[in-house]
Amino acid sequence: MQMIYSCYNIVWICFLENKYLERNVTNRGIDIICNQLGKRSYQLAIELGLTPEEIERIQMDFPMSIDRSRKYLNKWRLRAPTPTYKVLLQALATVEVDNYMDILTRIY
Repeated sequence: MQMIYSCYNIVWICFLENKYLERNVTNRGIDIICNQLGKRSYQLAIELGLTPEEIERIQMDFPMSIDRSRKYLNKWRLRAPTPTYKVLLQALATVEVDNYMDILTRIY
């Protein structure tokens, strides 16, 4: 079991049997996540390592929330050494996106 610590709780995710978690995030996966993300996209961008300057620029360039979310995730995916679903779901759990495990089910 992998432990993910959040400021409010401890979330347990079992990664042992899921071969999909090691796959790289796809455009389809990003679309599904963006549709479920809601108001947590800013926190997720920080968790994924985007700088405040990058986040501010994206906010100015993309007024629609879903477009901002998509840009945050694409920027992370392009520069992350391992842009896998495992890394992304860990970040979603950290920023307390309640339905992060449902998101994986929708992707596969």
